[in-house]
Amino acid sequence: MATLKIPEHYQSGLSLLANMSDDSFEKLLGALKRAPSTFITKRELSEWIMSEEPTIAPAEIEKIIEVLTSFYRVRVRSDVPITKMVEDIASTIRKSSLDLTNEAVKLFEGRLSSSLVLESLNVVEVKAKELQMQDERLLLQAQIFTDLRPVFGEKISGPPYAMVVTQSLKLTYYESPTGSPKEIYIALDSKDIKDMKATLERAEEKALRLKDSLNAAGIRIIDLE
Repeated sequence: MATLKIPEHYQSGLSLLANMSDDSFEKLLGALKRAPSTFITKRELSEWIMSEEPTIAPAEIEKIIEVLTSFYRVRVRSDVPITKMVEDIASTIRKSSLDLTNEAVKLFEGRLSSSLVLESLNVVEVKAKELQMQDERLLLQAQIFTDLRPVFGEKISGPPYAMVVTQSLKLTYYESPTGSPKEIYIALDSKDIKDMKATLERAEEKALRLKDSLNAAGIRIIDLE
């Protein structure tokens, strides 16, 4: 198994799983054992557990379920023994910025081992997100900057003759889900912006039509952000 890289937004869920009381964890584990393995989204599974164990804070359940469902998918995809995966995760945590004692990490290992065998964590949404990200580059953010650029004559001692409005498209993207973000700038003119707007609207319309067709056929759609 390759070296694990744990995204920063999982850190709060990892800390909650390691630091929650034994009683709360046993309640969470019991709910996961009782939960059906037919949930489509992490949200559905979280809400089911909330209804079963109202003493655990909903926000905590959501963060922990996000971590557990993601790790479950990594385990299935990597086809490695749970013990090996848990050891790798614990090793990564010890080297991370998470403020966890060795005792907390050992407790976390046991809790993770108990959880990752449960099929209720196998929600369809996580696999769908994985399929969505199987591209060479993943867009993180798009921005357009508008500037004025002066046009001078041959002599620059005087004021500019005119000003030109320029547009620059900045795309921030990942080349892999765990890689560092990269940037590219693309010059645009007014026609480019008009064409891009029309292209995006057409794409949005096509997606809506496809969703209507799938709904009519009784096929559920997973909305991924």
